[in-house]
Amino acid sequence: MSVFSLVRKYYPGVCMSPPLSGETTSTEDCSFSFLSARPGDIVAISSSRDSLLDWWAGRIISRVGSSIDPTANSLFQVIDIDTGNVKIVNADIVRGIIQHAI
Repeated sequence: MSVFSLVRKYYPGVCMSPPLSGETTSTEDCSFSFLSARPGDIVAISSSRDSLLDWWAGRIISRVGSSIDPTANSLFQVIDIDTGNVKIVNADIVRGIIQHAI
């Protein structure tokens, strides 16, 4: 089962990036969901494009904008929900937004 199937199963209506291989997309999918992510959001993160089973959930603490467009997300500082470790990740490895900040 892929990250997209797992997240959709437990969090219906989630905005996920399109699958990388083999899965069909729906009209609800967001191509670049990392661009709309903001601090406080819980996101699905996968650093491997080959294995869709290797992913983790994190809460965004802060964001860094691009040098060309400061409003476009470039890096995120994220807390791993399972371990509590704080990591800095490239924005493009965010596969989808599980829950928006309230």
